[in-house]
Amino acid sequence: MPRTPQQAIAAAAQQASDGPRFEVGTCLMQVRECYDVAARYPDAATAWEHARQQVTRDPNEIPRGVPVWWTGGAKGHGHVAISLGKGMCWSTDIKRPGYFDRVPIADIGKRWG
Repeated sequence: MPRTPQQAIAAAAQQASDGPRFEVGTCLMQVRECYDVAARYPDAATAWEHARQQVTRDPNEIPRGVPVWWTGGAKGHGHVAISLGKGMCWSTDIKRPGYFDRVPIADIGKRWG
């Protein structure tokens, strides 16, 4: 059974604190594991493309506990993170390769495009 948004946030926080380290570039897999949902798509950009509901908005207005998506990237695979609300998220690889870290949503776009 899928986890609640609060449980997904807690899972990301636990990994950030305790590890273990995971492979770089596996954001979709790591976020899916936090929510305990099965794989359907090969990368974050494709998952966003097939999302039932696509909403774009100011990062400060993104609700707590929902996935935050980016398309593009060096290889076109995109990125996904977990919103903490108020413009913050748990994102993989942004500060430490192979870990979740709490970062401003806007910083991901600035850093990775």
